[in-house]
Amino acid sequence: MIVIGFSGRAGSGKDTIAERVHSAFTSTGYNVKMVAIADDMKVILSELFLVPLDNFHDRKTKEEMDDFWGLTHREMCTKFGSDMVKPALGNDFWIRRLARKLENITCDVLLITDIRFLEDMELVTRRGGTIVFIDADERLGPLPENAHESERQTYKVKAFSQDIITNNASLVDFEIKIKQFVKKVKSNLV
Repeated sequence: MIVIGFSGRAGSGKDTIAERVHSAFTSTGYNVKMVAIADDMKVILSELFLVPLDNFHDRKTKEEMDDFWGLTHREMCTKFGSDMVKPALGNDFWIRRLARKLENITCDVLLITDIRFLEDMELVTRRGGTIVFIDADERLGPLPENAHESERQTYKVKAFSQDIITNNASLVDFEIKIKQFVKKVKSNLV
């Protein structure tokens, strides 16, 4: 099984590249699974905060303030997942949970779309996988002073990434880089 983990700041293009890689491999007959460490947490938060699950997946609504709770949907994720659960159940809780789920998944290619912490990266590398860092700093600007720890930690992951793909120009430019990455991965299969 090929395992690829995508890392980078919020808005860098992790989901975009994962979706394109997924399409490129499924179109040539590979069985591909795409997962996020935060998938199950988002389902829990949807129930906990009584908000639609789509609010945690859509780029625009992730950043919108929920007036009732006084939090954006992204803040709900970071406060619950990193600030509450990890201190209580361990920094590796969410990645251990995903590892347990992966015990029952069979596929040719596994894509993990949200590698943010070193412990997340270790799940990929223990399975012989590759970490791909999406660098969009020029487009996104400097990391804000008040950025959550999950954003800051991606730079530690970057230091260990096997591939760094920049996404600072147009979507067309990013698509070209994605195609080159897919070609590289497929060439290693032969």
